[in-house]
Amino acid sequence: MQQTHPTARLPVDLYAIELRDHLVRILCARHGNRAMAEDVAGAETLRFLERPERTLEKYPSPLAYASARATHGRSDHLRRERVQRCEGSRLIRNSDGTYATGNKVLTADALIDGDDSMWERIADERSLHDDALAERLDNADAARRALANLPADQQTLVVNVVSIGHTVTESARHADMARETAQRKLRRALDTMRDELAA
Repeated sequence: MQQTHPTARLPVDLYAIELRDHLVRILCARHGNRAMAEDVAGAETLRFLERPERTLEKYPSPLAYASARATHGRSDHLRRERVQRCEGSRLIRNSDGTYATGNKVLTADALIDGDDSMWERIADERSLHDDALAERLDNADAARRALANLPADQQTLVVNVVSIGHTVTESARHADMARETAQRKLRRALDTMRDELAA
C-alpha cells in the first residue's frame, strides 16, 4: 500500500493570483474575449477573498476552483452587464426559440424619488418568476398596495430581485441573511402578493 501525504496548501495571496490567471486563461480559450475574461477573473477572485478558508477546504487547487467557477462567473458577469445597460437581468425564451431580455431595471433615483414608473416596471409580465403573478401585476396601483402590505424585509427582497435584478444570493448578502432564508422570504412575499392581487 502506497502512503500518501496531504498536499501543502497555498497561501491565500498566491492562491488568489493563480486563480485569477487560470480564470483568464480558461475564459479566453472558451470565449476569446480578453476584457470579459479579466472582468470575470477579477470578480471571482474577490469572491474567493471574501471567504478563502471555505474555498480552500473544498478546492485545494486554484485550477479546480477556476474550472468550477468559470461558467457561473461568466453568467453572473453577463447578467450584471445587462443590468448596467438597463436591459434586465433575466433572459426570457420567446416562442420562436430566441431570447429577449427580461425585466427592465430601475435607476437608484427611481427608487429614491418614488417614481411611478417603478411600479409599472415591476408589473412588466416578463420581469417576474411566476406567470400567474405576472398576469395580475398589470395594474401598477394594485402592485404598489400589495408590495406596501409586505413586511419591510420582504419588500426589499422583492424590489432587489424582481425589479433591480440582483440574484437572491446578492440580496441575501446585502440583507445579512442566509440565501435559503432570503429565498423562502421572497417566495412567501410573491405568494402573498399573488393572493392579494387575485382577490
